[in-house]
Amino acid sequence: MQDWYYNFGSSRLVQRLTFVDGRLHQIDALGYGRARVGSDCGEIAFLRGTREGELVLRCGAPQARYHRYGDTRYFDSYGYGVIQPLRYEEWHYPGRSGRIRVVIMVDGRVDRSESIDLD
Repeated sequence: MQDWYYNFGSSRLVQRLTFVDGRLHQIDALGYGRARVGSDCGEIAFLRGTREGELVLRCGAPQARYHRYGDTRYFDSYGYGVIQPLRYEEWHYPGRSGRIRVVIMVDGRVDRSESIDLD
């Protein structure tokens, strides 16, 4: 799976094209763009709930990206167990002083992040 992002500036929506096995699979609108991608990568970009499109706009594309799929189980209002598939991703961004920022995404939103030493 590979994602391409198209940022048309602050007055238009960013488009994400998702390719699977080299073929276009899906096109999503992710929110309004930025004048320059990656120019606003502060702590606020890594807050829980931040959408992946917003993170890419603020910090640029991750240096590395890994994904897997899993399931979660919950009970609906009638008490029936429901299994829902979830997409888990781990994104790596370069940090300061030989550190790396690891961001865990669940279904396209930041779940948690931490800085770790590369040593």
